[in-house]
Amino acid sequence: MKSLITVFILLISLSSCNRAPTAEEWAKTDYGSYPKNYEKIIKDYFAGILKDPGSPTFAFTKPPTQSYDGYLNKENRFGYVVCGTVNAKNSYGGYTGPEPFYIFLRNDRIIYHDSISNYLLGRAGSPETGHIIINQKCFGS
Repeated sequence: MKSLITVFILLISLSSCNRAPTAEEWAKTDYGSYPKNYEKIIKDYFAGILKDPGSPTFAFTKPPTQSYDGYLNKENRFGYVVCGTVNAKNSYGGYTGPEPFYIFLRNDRIIYHDSISNYLLGRAGSPETGHIIINQKCFGS
């Protein structure tokens, strides 16, 4: 029973971390500088994490859009979202197919990256959940 109460208190405290901005915060919103060179920033980022950094092809589905993410720390909640797909070679030399991604930028720096591989590799929920989350973040559907 004691552990159940502890879990309940922990859940309540964690749920309070993600609150919507106040009217005052919205009025003083600073999204940082617009990422004019967002394609280069994102391509350089993926070059550092892909198995074959010279292989990817990109499709950017929408330009940087002002956004808010309540799960990020207070200094980085406001920024720009870029959505698209990346298709790169795997360890066997074959292309994996376009993988959707969601990137949150602030002042020409990637703050957060989410992609279907996070779900396929078990870093997050199921692949189905990943598709739903990225579609909501990128397309509002």
